[in-house]
Amino acid sequence: MTDVFVSYARVDKPRVEKLAHALEARGLDIWWDHELIAGERYSELIAQHLDSAKAVIVVWSAASIGSEWVCDEANVGKDRGVLVPVMFERVKPPLGYRQFQSENLAGWPDEPAGQAAFERLVQALERLKGRPTPAGVSAATRPAPKPQGLVSGLFGGAKKGPVPWAIAAVGLGGATLLAFSLPRPAMEPAQPAEEPPGEAVLLGPEERYGLSDAEIAGLEPVALARRALDQSSFDVIEAAAAERDTLSLALLCIARSYGVGTEANVESAQLTCADAAARGAPIGGYVQSVLARPTDPARADALLETAVIAGDPRAQHDRA
Repeated sequence: MTDVFVSYARVDKPRVEKLAHALEARGLDIWWDHELIAGERYSELIAQHLDSAKAVIVVWSAASIGSEWVCDEANVGKDRGVLVPVMFERVKPPLGYRQFQSENLAGWPDEPAGQAAFERLVQALERLKGRPTPAGVSAATRPAPKPQGLVSGLFGGAKKGPVPWAIAAVGLGGATLLAFSLPRPAMEPAQPAEEPPGEAVLLGPEERYGLSDAEIAGLEPVALARRALDQSSFDVIEAAAAERDTLSLALLCIARSYGVGTEANVESAQLTCADAAARGAPIGGYVQSVLARPTDPARADALLETAVIAGDPRAQHDRA
């Protein structure tokens, strides 16, 4: 039986891997998506481990808060009363999860505060490991999550493949955790996806905005947004972003951040940029890092590193 199921966003994999190994060194049995084998039925295997795990860690980050897959897994952990949230950076969790205290691992393993947070996480997981497996909503009976696509090439380095599954952890005692984990009515079964989520189709960037692949990958954010607005309008970008078009979300992130074609709105821009990054546009994380530099250098550096790992050339240039 799995002790801990981990849910996370793909761009956070290097940090999640380090966390998983550290928890394994403490004697915990950890399951995360790197154990998936080609040819296996993803939905069935994930449901099996999610239903049997003693604890479900959800890793909140700028990328994961906009991921429907991560939220879906976190919801199962919450329904079963075994959710343990952690954070790699200061973000506001999605609605429905803000009543849970998240352990802040931003400074782990180098800073004392991060080390203390890790120890509290281990203690919470040990407490859940020692309890009988709580009954709750089965992963096999919840609605199948909507696939979240990744866009390859257009934003520099987003790779095609199944969206990873994350572990979620919260540093709360069992009694406090259960106080927030009220049982919900069982939902109607849904047919599992026949194949793992693949790559989203980005429709007509050149036709809609007059942008070539090279421009999307290489232009600085403001120049990219202005180039798109030469061909289109802010209203078109906003409408397409509402339909979850990845390129449009990235352009809306830039426009709201820098006031291109509209008034600047940093709070709204942060949410849009996180959404764009989660859907496969690392420029969203890069723009967030630029906005955070004057007030929160540590968060800016973490966001920049995430965009570097995701392959954004602008972030790679800044890092160099």
